[in-house]
Amino acid sequence: EQYRKVLALDPHSRVARLGLAITLFSEYKLDRALQIDKSLLAEDPHDPQSNLLAAEIYVENHEYAAAAPYLSQCKNMSGSLAPRVHVLRGKVLAAAGHLKAAAQQLALGAANDQSGSVYYELARIYQKLGEKNAATAAFHKSEALRKRWDNSSR
Repeated sequence: EQYRKVLALDPHSRVARLGLAITLFSEYKLDRALQIDKSLLAEDPHDPQSNLLAAEIYVENHEYAAAAPYLSQCKNMSGSLAPRVHVLRGKVLAAAGHLKAAAQQLALGAANDQSGSVYYELARIYQKLGEKNAATAAFHKSEALRKRWDNSSR
């Protein structure tokens, strides 16, 4: 609602449009979020945050090949969003069958895994690669994080 108020005053505010798009994404209104995000990308195709959001939306829709070009615009992303870029790259690589590279990317992004979901995906890839010990370790880490996540949400 606050982003809409800002946009009523300044319809061209990039910050408000990106904030609204992120909010819509979090509410799983993916089509509307992508529509807004694409308008931002039309203005600045190299904006890392807008590219990251587009990649997020395409990965969420299991359109991994469509996400790849947006992720390539995020290669210099730093700070708290960098691990998320690695996770998304890992998912795209896994979907393309590049399991070793996917495992490397997911491992880089796992540092920010709070719910255990990234470690779970990593464990499944290790299983496919036949790396039993790594898979077991990742499953244990996933389980521990999931329990902590479940306990913190109570």
